[in-house]
Parts: sequence; C-alpha cells; structure tokens
Amino acid sequence: MTCGEFTLLGTDGKEAGAYFLRCKTWRCKRCGPRKVKRTMAQIKVGMAGGFIRFATFTAPGNEDVMTSYQLATKRWKTLQLRMQRRWGKFEYLIVVEPQKRGHAHLHVLIRGQRFLPQRQLSQMAVESGFGRITDVRAGHPRLVGYLAKYLTKTLQLGPAQAPKYFRRVRMSRGWLVDEPAWEPAHRWTSWWILDAPPLAAALDARRHGYNVVEWEVDRWERETLLGRCIQWLRTVRGYRSRGFCRPAARPA
Repeated sequence: MTCGEFTLLGTDGKEAGAYFLRCKTWRCKRCGPRKVKRTMAQIKVGMAGGFIRFATFTAPGNEDVMTSYQLATKRWKTLQLRMQRRWGKFEYLIVVEPQKRGHAHLHVLIRGQRFLPQRQLSQMAVESGFGRITDVRAGHPRLVGYLAKYLTKTLQLGPAQAPKYFRRVRMSRGWLVDEPAWEPAHRWTSWWILDAPPLAAALDARRHGYNVVEWEVDRWERETLLGRCIQWLRTVRGYRSRGFCRPAARPA
C-alpha cells in the first residue's frame, strides 16, 4: 500500500471528515519528515522541564550490525535499572543513530540527574552490554539541531541495518511535561476506508449526502498536482483564477 493512496473517512451520520491513511514509517517521503518535526518538538518540551545531561552509548565492536539493533533495547533497560538504583529515577529520550560502520549508536537525553560520573557510567554501560566508549556532557539548547541531523539520517536507514518495526526514537512516560492533552475537533462514530485521496473521498461523501466539515491537504500531493498541471495541462483563458485546466498535447 502506498502512503496516502487511501483515505480514512469518519462520519457521525450527518457530517464527515477525510484524512490520509498514512504508513507512519521513517523511510516514507511523507511520514518521515512529519515524524522528525514531531520528535524535535518533543525534545524541546522535555528539555524545558529541567537540567539535561546528554550521554552517548555505542555497540561493542565484535558483533554484527543486526545484533547491535536487536540487543539495543535490552541493553538500555538493563543500564537504566542500574542507573536508577545508583542515582535515583530520571526521565529520558533516546535517538538511535547508525554509526559509519552501521551499528546502533544511542544518543540519550537524561533529565533529573545533575551529575553522572563518567567512569562509573562507562563501567555500568559495559556491564550492560554496550561498548567501552561512553560520552557524558551537560545538555544545551543546540542539542535540538544536533539531534535533528541524526533524525534526518534515520530517514535513510535501510531494512538491512535496522530490524523491521525497530523504534528509532523512544522516551520515558514522564519526558513530556505539561503537554496539553490532544482533543480531536470531531468525534466520529464510524470510520470507512476509501480507495481515493482525501479530496476525492470528500467529494464522494458529499454526493452521498454528508456535510464534509474538514479534509486533509497534503503539500507533497498539491505540489505534484501543480507540476502535472504545468507539464500536461494549460490554463483556459479567462478562467485562470478559478483553476480550470484542459488537456494539452503531450510532447513527442
């Protein structure tokens, strides 16, 4: 299934709303950039909640790439428990980046710990299964842009590097502080899947008697349609402002 090819149509019997059925994967040219922007916003919210420490954990050099990803979650959970026993509870956000050699590389924002001894943390990381190189430093506002670079890099991760359904960004439950709960503008009682983009689905729903109150507009699709109009269609004189187009002869 191509992302955005189908539409979710929500209705309450009288009104309706049409939305893209998205794949929500990092490698998708539509969903990937959206996930990067959302994660950057979550980083900013969490960093505003208190003092931040920034730590980096690497995979051992004697294992293959796939193993480093498969064991990354287990290793972090083990290290997290060790850290909490030693220094108390904390909140965190993790961005997983591929190293040049392809192995998993964990960048961790830690909130709630003003001091983390590097020698002790490095020893605990090794005991938890990570490599010997562990970097710890104080957080700063430039970290948002720093991590954004790695988030953008994750859009190019192939299936040979990361296992399927691997979560490249994860965070603790308390990382997002004072974030207002999201409330949908409309609470639809039933949902339908239509084999059409949202605009076509909205028009079809209107023909069936629904009052369509909202539908999604995708910038990428709008630019693509505009490009097609310029390439294959020409504007009818006198109707330029209305957007009427008619077919033009295709170039040979």
